[in-house]
Amino acid sequence: MENLILVVEDNTEWRNIHKRILGQAGFHCIFASDYTEAIERLRQEPLVMVQDLELGDEDFKKENWRGWDLASRAILNGISMIIVTGHDEGDNYRRAFKDFKVVNFFDKGSFLENEVSFINSVNEALDKAKAIKKNKAPNLIDQVDFLIITALEEERDSVLNLLPKFSQIPPDADDINVYFESELRTVFPDKTDGKYKLIITTPLKMGRVDAALATIFALNHWLPRHIILVGIAGGISEKNVRLGDVLVSDQIVDYAMQKWTNQGPDVRWQAYPADARLHQAAKGYRDNRWYTRLGARRPDSDKPKRHIGPIASGDIKIASSQLMNQYREHWSTLIGVEMEAAGVAAAAFKRNDPKGILMIKGVCDLADEMIGTPDIEKWRPYACDIAASYTIGLLRHGPITINSK
Repeated sequence: MENLILVVEDNTEWRNIHKRILGQAGFHCIFASDYTEAIERLRQEPLVMVQDLELGDEDFKKENWRGWDLASRAILNGISMIIVTGHDEGDNYRRAFKDFKVVNFFDKGSFLENEVSFINSVNEALDKAKAIKKNKAPNLIDQVDFLIITALEEERDSVLNLLPKFSQIPPDADDINVYFESELRTVFPDKTDGKYKLIITTPLKMGRVDAALATIFALNHWLPRHIILVGIAGGISEKNVRLGDVLVSDQIVDYAMQKWTNQGPDVRWQAYPADARLHQAAKGYRDNRWYTRLGARRPDSDKPKRHIGPIASGDIKIASSQLMNQYREHWSTLIGVEMEAAGVAAAAFKRNDPKGILMIKGVCDLADEMIGTPDIEKWRPYACDIAASYTIGLLRHGPITINSK
């Protein structure tokens, strides 16, 4: 159904208010009374979502976690949003406009006095959503080959330090991300060469939601051919992963959606495969010079190894070997764990034009109780540099074709 509007509100009285106002204005609406029902309704592909932030779950009321998570899922699907809530605190208001680009934000206390403004906002949201769906790719001459995303500044700086030249792009009124651009020469096995255009950016904060938001803005802005997530991660010692090694994902395994029982977490796993071409290129990359050109000194005298396998991703910083062993009971082949890739992958996959993704991480800890100790923390600079070095080395060896001009 065209111009469909999803209303998410856990209070019956307020659902009826929305039904009356939107119905009288002639809009086609579907309704959800909680988070789970809203997730199901998203499958009907509404253009606009009108939502409350607090969705009735006592465990998450303080931070409105489910409301923001639902909002991030809406953005992933190109849905325009309007917030109608009793929680109009300044932080919620600023986050709604800055991070989620909502069309409008209404306080329930004065909402009935602003019905005309609300209807105008719904029409504006419909126009915005339609424009997003009509978004077209740029000319191939200017197209970005790789969007490189790093979660932390130290990870980003390790990448930039290995580029021959880079520049920061001026700010954009419609995009809060800070971008750096560079061109990187690549040489193919037949000795022909070319250049890749790179864009490098970093989310505002750590975690899945901010990573997804940054990826969405970057994809809409640049429409890159591929995405590479570069940085640091925890390794799994049971898979013979050591500090300072490099992890390359063949799958990104999202463990964030969980139901907690007396027996522990019941994880609703979601797996995203790595881009097949980049995955194969990593398997075929045999030049070992990637670990000899580093700024940071390795804390021991060993040489790093590269491991390819599934990497878990979620908002929890895991510092428990017991918890990792529970996860490995379901995914025995896990080689590492980190906090942003699931958001990046969701943003990359849930589009009309899905983008291929690869994750490359340097091991800075072993996801156990030693995290935060001096013996572990000293590995961070090296782990950042080794991931960046492997990434740039891989790109210099021509993993994808050059765009025809």
